[in-house]
Formats: sequence, C-alpha cells, structure tokens
Amino acid sequence: MQYFAFVERDANRRYSITLPDFPGCVTEATSLSGITDAAQQAVSVHLARCVTPLGKPLRAEMLPPSFDTREGYWMLVDMAPVIETYPPGVGW
Repeated sequence: MQYFAFVERDANRRYSITLPDFPGCVTEATSLSGITDAAQQAVSVHLARCVTPLGKPLRAEMLPPSFDTREGYWMLVDMAPVIETYPPGVGW
C-alpha cells in the first residue's frame, strides 16, 4: 500500500517526513535514501500504539491544504511491508 509522505529539507540538510494518514507521525532522515526506512519505522511505532482504525490511503486531491505553503514535496512510500506485519484489526 502506498501512502503519501511530505518531505522537507532543513538548514542542516536533514529531511523531515510527515505522514498525514498517520496523525502525529513525523520522523527524520539524514539522506534521501533513508526516507523510506525512516517513514516505515515511524509507521510501525505508530501502528503499535494505534487505537483508531486505519483507513484507506489519502488520494492526492485529499492531501491537507496546510502543506500548500510549505517548501517541500510529496512522495509515495510503500507501507505494505509494515502493515502486513500487524494482524487484522490492529491499526485498522
């Protein structure tokens, strides 16, 4: 399953990753190549603590408009390897 992540680069050349499908789920990576791993790890922790059902991934037209004024970009991150490790009913 592909989920949107908003990626921003800070002055220290670190990448901040926000995952709007997972409320409050924000993480960092030190390189572009580390974004997927960092996002998957953050979602794994989020799902372990999740008490609300996980819905279907947001569609592009449903992305939060609050990101429109920020400098960064959207990317899709494959969360299937993470989500598949949780039994049905956990996190959704």
